[in-house]
Amino acid sequence: FSGSGMNFVPLYLAVGIKRARELLLTGRFITGKQAAEIGLVARSVPGDKLEEEVEKTAQAVCLLPRDGISIGKMSTHMIYDILGMTKGLTQGYISHTMFTNLRWEDDEYNFFKERRNKGLKTGFHARDDRYKGLV
Repeated sequence: FSGSGMNFVPLYLAVGIKRARELLLTGRFITGKQAAEIGLVARSVPGDKLEEEVEKTAQAVCLLPRDGISIGKMSTHMIYDILGMTKGLTQGYISHTMFTNLRWEDDEYNFFKERRNKGLKTGFHARDDRYKGLV
């Protein structure tokens, strides 16, 4: 399970700089179990148990006081700021802008063009199929 909004840890802090670079540069797939082992996610459950585990987690969270959740989220954000973790958000916005405005050569895969022309699912599959057998 992963958080939403600003309750996140940047990939390089969650899994380490070397592993983050490898995952980002190679497009290598990892299983849910591997993601839990390297700290990318809190835990992994078999697919047939996912709905049940999500429901139990949601019920547990709903037992917490709403003010406590808000205070906890704000405290977490403040700690991220103290540690300098949110300082990179600006860099993330700039990088996103730069990467979405790349000049694509004819022989390079352009996910944004594929997504626009063929849809999100096809764009992701075409992107990922390029790595089959490589990693």
